[in-house]
Amino acid sequence: MNAVLAGVDPDDEMAAIERWGDYLGQTLSFPFEAKVVEMLFERGPIRYGDRLRVLGINIVDDSYGVLADVKRGRKSYVYPFCDLETVDDESSNHDPLQLYTVWFANR
Repeated sequence: MNAVLAGVDPDDEMAAIERWGDYLGQTLSFPFEAKVVEMLFERGPIRYGDRLRVLGINIVDDSYGVLADVKRGRKSYVYPFCDLETVDDESSNHDPLQLYTVWFANR
């Protein structure tokens, strides 16, 4: 985490989220399969345990962090990376996504 956030003012949360967005965009291999492991809202089309195809980064947001473009079936959505986990624990995407999720939960 320290390497990702090197040079970012610790009090500038938006700069940190933007840095994470850059890091994930450069580090993750898209597309990949992920599952929903956290839910911010109980209502909506996406549920806990759903499998999603992560297509890329959509935007960074000060409330929800780095947001992903995802598909479930033929429908497209925008969903927070912090609520996702790779389906394949051996994937090269697993550790970077897990690192971001831990950071986001403890920010």
